Amino acid sequence: MKRPRFILEILTTVVPLNMGLMFIVSFLHILITMNGLNSTVNTYSYLLYGLMGNYVGIYLVKKLKNLKDNVSGFIALFIIFLGIAVLIPKVTLVGILVCAALAGLFDGYGGAVLTSLPVNSEYGKGIDKAVMLNGLSIAGSIVSTVAPMIYGGLLNLGSLKFNLVIAAAFFGLSGLWILKKK
Repeated sequence: MKRPRFILEILTTVVPLNMGLMFIVSFLHILITMNGLNSTVNTYSYLLYGLMGNYVGIYLVKKLKNLKDNVSGFIALFIIFLGIAVLIPKVTLVGILVCAALAGLFDGYGGAVLTSLPVNSEYGKGIDKAVMLNGLSIAGSIVSTVAPMIYGGLLNLGSLKFNLVIAAAFFGLSGLWILKKK
């Protein structure tokens, strides 16, 4: 397939989407343990994640459905950016709970928005939508498989604060890339 702009669009949506979806599973609970917080914090994190994703995230999808795709994509990635950025100054109980809530909001809102970006792309015209969704699913599965290793490296190699900045920058820059597209 000779569609480099379409492939770039897939990479700037599928990779951040699936890295963001794996955040709570592959990163947050280990961070909680590493900081000596009670395991109950993990339970409340998952509850906040679910409530925000299933209720507020879906509500946002409905309320913001008239936004341009690139603006919606930026908002989704800005939400997960904020979820990580709240942890940069210091990992605290409140920070972890806010992070979990924002990650859930990203799941509920960002999952729907970022999946639709390549499907609705002008660069994907002429490609069967079912084939495209299948390809996006396969690419997402690959990213989800690699995500625990990436998050493990962020948690265990070098400075946690610096690594959190890198993770936040990844989502922020991906969002800006999507925003700049026409």
